[in-house]
Amino acid sequence: MTNANLALSRGLMSHDGAGQEVGWIGACSKSGCRGWNEDCCDYSASEDGRVANVAISDGIGGGSYGRAISRLACTTGLAALDEGASPHDAFLQARDEVRFFLRESRAKRSGATLVLARIDNGLLSIAWQGDTSCFILRNGRLEEVTATDNVPGTNRLSLYVGQEGRREPHCVLIPIRENDAIFFFTDGVPPSCVSAAIMDNLIDGRCAQVMAEDVAQNAAQKSLDDVTVLVAVPSTTQRISHNDTEGKPCLQMP
Repeated sequence: MTNANLALSRGLMSHDGAGQEVGWIGACSKSGCRGWNEDCCDYSASEDGRVANVAISDGIGGGSYGRAISRLACTTGLAALDEGASPHDAFLQARDEVRFFLRESRAKRSGATLVLARIDNGLLSIAWQGDTSCFILRNGRLEEVTATDNVPGTNRLSLYVGQEGRREPHCVLIPIRENDAIFFFTDGVPPSCVSAAIMDNLIDGRCAQVMAEDVAQNAAQKSLDDVTVLVAVPSTTQRISHNDTEGKPCLQMP
């Protein structure tokens, strides 16, 4: 899959804003109390609701480094996905670019969380590190797809992009069911921000962009952190049955 197959939508690069209108996928990002936004989100999507590549990241380290690293992770990861790399392989490319940047800039204690995902004709494939998360809204309930890498009892992460070494990302492959909606959040967005009213709007067929903006607005009222939300409501046509893959890793790690 390459860019030629996708209606490319960009523009959330480490600043407040909303995505371009595609209908079934949309995103929104808002700055927290610091006055600058270290989150970054980007996606490319087909117009028929079947295929999309997603990158969402939250910078670590504060200030310009956090902004730069989250943007680098997103742009590198999404470009690799658009060229046909798997989320796992695209993640490794993003990780290596971030590590090179950190070595050259001599930035210490900096990095980023990162989720890279592909929605492809009924399958959701994800690679991630950190506490940026993915949930599926299914039958009126949010189901967590990505386990976060928080160290219990602290605000530190055990795994994130930019760490020393070449640690592998987590990976899963999950079938998408009819009427599923997929939500991606940075850590400033509690899942409770997906209110009953927003779920009702999904049933009523409101576009994903409106839902993303509603969730981000709810989160901004409750959080001092940056908030970024991406919502995808894939087409339910031509589903593929992959019951034996649900919740299993999409590849075997060494």
